[in-house]
Amino acid sequence: CVRETISSEMWEQVNTIYLEVNAAVSGHQVELMPHAFYSRVKFASHQFIGVTDSTMAHGEAWHFNRLGRLLERAEKTSRLLDVKYVKRPDSMPNDYFMD
Repeated sequence: CVRETISSEMWEQVNTIYLEVNAAVSGHQVELMPHAFYSRVKFASHQFIGVTDSTMAHGEAWHFNRLGRLLERAEKTSRLLDVKYVKRPDSMPNDYFMD
């Protein structure tokens, strides 16, 4: 069970951001102040990573979590490279793709 593997600090962080996101969505803060909302989500993500690294035992579950983060990072990098170096179709304008 995941609840028994993660630290109580990690669990608190997940619950806090879950409640904040639900409140922001129901209060329409996402539409009214998207930059503030997404900045808060990004900050909470960084906090979770920090809490994970500092409170979770560095065993199999920690390595699995780290592997998942690194795979996601590699996938995002490959998407950026795909957009940067994709072959342009002749029918698309040149400014449609990044140079």
